[in-house]
Amino acid sequence: MTYCIRCGRALKAPTPTGMGSTCARKAQAVPVPDHDRDLFGYDIEKAVQAARYRLSVFIGTATVDAHIAVRRGFRLARERLLP
Repeated sequence: MTYCIRCGRALKAPTPTGMGSTCARKAQAVPVPDHDRDLFGYDIEKAVQAARYRLSVFIGTATVDAHIAVRRGFRLARERLLP
């Protein structure tokens, strides 16, 4: 006796797909998009743009913080050296 590879039900006769008739219909009902979306419906190009924007904002913020820290360090060093 063979079983459906999707749901595990016992099949009366083996099929080329390995699935029962109900599971085969459900598997065919899943639409495959023609545009740049993956199987879960995410817009890949939009996700790439959003990631690049977040990365540029993070790098910009880190750069400004580093400049502020360097200026503060120089100011403290000047205050220690000059009476």
